[in-house]
Amino acid sequence: MLYCICSFEEQVCFFLPFHSVQKMRSFFFLLLVVCTHVCGCFIKVHKPEKRAFTANGWCYDHKSENQASGKIRFDGYYSDSSKYHCIFYSDGFWVAGNLNSLTTTKDMSAVMPFGIYKWGVYRIADDTIKIRYLFTPQRPYVTWHSWFLIENTETLTHLISTRNFPITESMLQAEQGKSPDGRKFTFIQGDSLPDMNLSWFKRCKWLWCDKAAYETWKTSMK
Repeated sequence: MLYCICSFEEQVCFFLPFHSVQKMRSFFFLLLVVCTHVCGCFIKVHKPEKRAFTANGWCYDHKSENQASGKIRFDGYYSDSSKYHCIFYSDGFWVAGNLNSLTTTKDMSAVMPFGIYKWGVYRIADDTIKIRYLFTPQRPYVTWHSWFLIENTETLTHLISTRNFPITESMLQAEQGKSPDGRKFTFIQGDSLPDMNLSWFKRCKWLWCDKAAYETWKTSMK
């Protein structure tokens, strides 16, 4: 079986017997779980990237709980026709990734960073969801921005996404005038969703607006 190890700079592939592949997969899975619970925010995000993500007040506000109550649903995920799936959490976090990884386990550490590859926070302004997020694994990290229109609690429409530059109304109008995306995301109820409290992203102190609130939350997780 062909087996590949990827770094940020290169990918090295070699052949291994099937039983060796299974052992290596088990080892890496265990390593991810241990790193998540012991090290917390174990994915390195450098200072310039932290500043770019949190610019203009885009830190995680723990007081934003249920900001989207009644506007979108939290008991499942949204999916488009191309198998792109995302989850909105009631506390303001957002993740996107592979369908199986999003729905088969509550343990966030078991699906990071490979199954779930987009991590962000969102805010709602009237009928628009505004998301700021990072890709993982990716180096250097780039801050992405996406806007979705809330058609109703079970249907979202993707409006625009940009890299590095925050979206403005003029940018949205220009994009809509050219070739609007218009992808529809339909809600699908899910009984087993990853627990955001176990994610590397929520464990990053730099992401929180209120550092004291972070310490309180971190203590409650022990």
